[in-house]
Amino acid sequence: MYFTIYTLKLPRSILISSQIMLQYLDISSPSSEIPMPSKIAQGETATQSRAYVPVMVRESNLSNPQLRAWFNYTQEPIAIKLLGTKLYILTDPRHMSEAYRNSSTLSLDFFVRGLLRACGSSGKVLEKIFRHDANSSLSEKGNGKSFIETMHELQFRHGFPGQHLDELSEVSRENLDVVLRPRALIRDSGSTGLYAEEGYRSTTISLSKLCAQTIINANQKAYFGDCLSELDPQLYQTFVNFDALSWQLLYRYPRFLGRKMHASKDHITNVLTRYFAAPAEQRPGAAWVTRMLEEEMRQLGLTNEEMSTLMLLQYWGINTNVWKACFWMLSYILFDPSLLSLIRQETAPAFPNNSDQSPGSLNLAYLDSPTTCPQLHAVWLEVVRLTVSTASVRYITHDTPIGGKILRKGNILVNACRQLHYNPDVFGSDTATFDATRFLKKPHVVRGPNWRPFGGGVSLCPGQFVARRTVLMFVALMLQRFEIGLAFSQPFPGAKRNMPASGVFEPRDDLVLTLRGREGLMPGRKDDL
Repeated sequence: MYFTIYTLKLPRSILISSQIMLQYLDISSPSSEIPMPSKIAQGETATQSRAYVPVMVRESNLSNPQLRAWFNYTQEPIAIKLLGTKLYILTDPRHMSEAYRNSSTLSLDFFVRGLLRACGSSGKVLEKIFRHDANSSLSEKGNGKSFIETMHELQFRHGFPGQHLDELSEVSRENLDVVLRPRALIRDSGSTGLYAEEGYRSTTISLSKLCAQTIINANQKAYFGDCLSELDPQLYQTFVNFDALSWQLLYRYPRFLGRKMHASKDHITNVLTRYFAAPAEQRPGAAWVTRMLEEEMRQLGLTNEEMSTLMLLQYWGINTNVWKACFWMLSYILFDPSLLSLIRQETAPAFPNNSDQSPGSLNLAYLDSPTTCPQLHAVWLEVVRLTVSTASVRYITHDTPIGGKILRKGNILVNACRQLHYNPDVFGSDTATFDATRFLKKPHVVRGPNWRPFGGGVSLCPGQFVARRTVLMFVALMLQRFEIGLAFSQPFPGAKRNMPASGVFEPRDDLVLTLRGREGLMPGRKDDL
């Protein structure tokens, strides 16, 4: 029943940084999603532990696969004491499942409150959206829901398989189908900031810029219609700037330390405020979930400015991970020519009308099925396994037994989910490397407790299915419509693993590609331009 407590003695500069991090949760006692613990063996002195502090700071998202090794591969809950607060870390899938099922003594609300406050929501707004309201449109008679509960339910209704997801995916399919046509993309490649060859037959292009611009604009249109891009055609770039520095928002950086991040955030919320201020008839095409959230917020009497700070989370959530997943999936495929050829062959039947006269219409149902596209789905799962950094945080409101230990109230629990995906007993001995066939050989693991890339419980990602569909469409369209190669010799891109990540790791390096429309797909017809 007792924990071995690892107490860290940190340099003054790290203590100051940690105090900033401890503001992340909106609670009165010190608590936070705090950095990776240093490697401290039992009995080691505080002085000896100081050599490991840089490792702890670099791996601030608690996702380093070596975490269990640093603590002698124990699967018992780990307790770390920092600045008077205990941080309990779970690495055993059974303990994580137990924690995810517990919403009575393990709370996510403190985390959400802190994040919303960082986004600009006032105490008055927080009081309104966390208060149970019998007038909620989703409330059952006599069982009112808070806006936060309503928002969560709306996101799941919209993002999980069903009519709303199909409608959203269709808008994305139509948009990607137009944007990723060879003549149009090569003609407009100047908007990515790189060079297009004379004659518009090929282009040299930045993969990260292509993914970010294409996917963020597509998601923006799917959720908000054309209005946001009409208000600011470069909003996607403002979001990219914000997203790269968003870890400063998570750590509650004051404005004088995070000027660029705050400026980008303010610009996005300003555009969202103008969106809500426009008459509804002037902004058609919004997704069902966007319309429903607006209805709920107006019912609470929120102003346009107050609604924009709440909608910033939705805008952030739909855009932060998908373009990065596209980047990584295409990168892994491009560095394996045989895999590229195999996936191109496998996805070809998803374009039944492909001919010399038309780029073809994408059959999403064919592409989204692991039965018809098993290799494509296997690569998707392997990319998710390697690039998604997931750690779910809960505040302990009452003493809670987990794994034979008592987790004391007033402290923080972290489910270090990424540790599960590097378990050699489940995924094989080569877990640190990319294996395109791993999930063909082990398809059952995605149904087991060791597969947690999208979190769990009340923090289960509601956008996982639309993200998968969008990434698979993007990859298939690129491979079917373009001959793709490296513009020059380049190493495989690295990831920004030293930055806190709320999902997919951001690329540290870019790839410069040469794109050329595949033979027969640039006939010059007007519908291909």
